[in-house]
Amino acid sequence: QKLIDNNLCDFDDLLLYTKQILEKHPKIRTYYQNQFEYILVDEFQDTDLIQYQILKLLTNQQKNIFVVGDPDQSIYSFRGARYENNNAFIKEYNAKVLVLDDNYRSTNLILEKANRLINHNLDRHPSHKGKNLKSELGQGNAPVFRSFERDIDEAVWVANEISDLYKKAKYQLKDIAVLYRSNYLGRIFEEVFARRGISYIIYGGISFFERREVKDMLAYLRLAISSDYNFYFKRIVNVPKRKIGPVTIEKIEEIAKYYQINNLEAISKLNLSGQTMSNLNDFKEIIFSLQSFADENPKLPEILDKIISLTKYDEYLKLDGEEGLDRLRNVMELKAILYRGDYYYEGSAKTKLLSILDEISLMTDQDKNEMVEDSVILSTYHQVKGLEFKAVFMVAMEEGVFPSKMSMDSIQELEEERRIAYVGITRAKEKLYLLRAKTRYIYGNRQITISSRFFDETKDIKIINQDGLIKIADDLDLSYNLGDKVFHDIFGQGIIVAIEPEIVTIAFKQEFGIKKVIIGHPALHIKPNDSN
Repeated sequence: QKLIDNNLCDFDDLLLYTKQILEKHPKIRTYYQNQFEYILVDEFQDTDLIQYQILKLLTNQQKNIFVVGDPDQSIYSFRGARYENNNAFIKEYNAKVLVLDDNYRSTNLILEKANRLINHNLDRHPSHKGKNLKSELGQGNAPVFRSFERDIDEAVWVANEISDLYKKAKYQLKDIAVLYRSNYLGRIFEEVFARRGISYIIYGGISFFERREVKDMLAYLRLAISSDYNFYFKRIVNVPKRKIGPVTIEKIEEIAKYYQINNLEAISKLNLSGQTMSNLNDFKEIIFSLQSFADENPKLPEILDKIISLTKYDEYLKLDGEEGLDRLRNVMELKAILYRGDYYYEGSAKTKLLSILDEISLMTDQDKNEMVEDSVILSTYHQVKGLEFKAVFMVAMEEGVFPSKMSMDSIQELEEERRIAYVGITRAKEKLYLLRAKTRYIYGNRQITISSRFFDETKDIKIINQDGLIKIADDLDLSYNLGDKVFHDIFGQGIIVAIEPEIVTIAFKQEFGIKKVIIGHPALHIKPNDSN
């Protein structure tokens, strides 16, 4: 309505009104058909239905139209791009198809994997099914396929490999990309790279720790430790909205400064009444409740759950629709850091929490101070379409992650996921890595994963496990199953007798008996199938 009131159009309106004018006014349509004797369209695979209809309306009787596009790189359906435009154009215009399969970017061993993968898509025009990318750049390095026990192991290995490429192979960091299906998957790589001093940038996005919702939760966690963090008080005293304005906050800060107390204590000395004072007291009680809960030494993720429960932060985010749900997923992803902190740090809950928050603070400060041009690219596949890198790491190649869970019920969506993987592979010039983890934290929950079908669809690829064993992808079972033989560094050999979301129950030898072990525990290993 605001656009109408101000006599404005957005981009969708421009397309829609153009189409309507050409449809309803023959003279205008004829004028532009005569104006454009020849029409050339680039990036045709990204056109939507209205754009295609406009194109048809502009085409004159001679049908002098030439389009350039790669249907195998059609990955923007969420923006309205229509894969079917390609087949429709060929049919409706009786078009002659010229397949350009000479590739000037990648070496042949990389292109071979891309060809094998995309050939599994069924809804390709017959003229494209014969496409076979090839290069005069030679065979090159064989792509590396590697499987890890945990997502953290995957991230550490990538960091080590990048260090080797930088120091030994003399790659510039900006020639290296780590690609993933969804933004939340980049968080663990940010964490590891920051610890290792590897400069990185989030291409086309913002750092996980710089996201508003993550900063909000970190501020609440700080105040769960101590009331003395006035900086964090100021950030969240009105988050979610409590009708506490800047003038009130300024008064609180003045009182705190005068009495040499913290902002939370200053609330009780504030000369206010009514709803604002009531809301301030409610906020104070929330913080005191959090501090009392943290004193009981709960698991660190439980503190985050408590914050969400007391503040109704999840309901606050959901008011923003789909964007709010994405932000809520980022909040839940923060749980993975807290889970790991519980394991790695010692002391009380508050002590461990403080260690984690201080480490995050150092990491984010480093990001701000060391933003340099030569940095590793962290990105989703969609952001880097059209770009190229000497080395590409395609990470988190697991069913339900890539291809995404939402694509499983639709052949069309699954084929688009495969095209996204194809785009990822063809970003690599010299080195390609396809990686996955057997267990991964997804929105705060540790999940057992299985290998992405895109691994198997490249055929005859060897996967190197973290323990150095090599198995053929088709024969590799990467999930925990009942009856699996395992080995524990302390308890020895055992058999899995029950599986829960984050725990496996294992029957060890008689002296140890039945034990419950956290999935992904570094002491627990799946035994090879041929082991006794």
